[in-house]
Amino acid sequence: MNEITGLMRTKAKELLEKGEVERVIGWEKGMFFYSTPPVIIDKPEDAEKL
Repeated sequence: MNEITGLMRTKAKELLEKGEVERVIGWEKGMFFYSTPPVIIDKPEDAEKL
């Protein structure tokens, strides 16, 4: 995992836990290197999908 991805996951989880945001929009890893589907995270435990 790259450092920026880790920071994004941590920040998304933190903001969702504090209730500062309702959702985080990002991309999740797809089956292939060229496939990065969008994802909407609304639970702190789902931040690992980013």
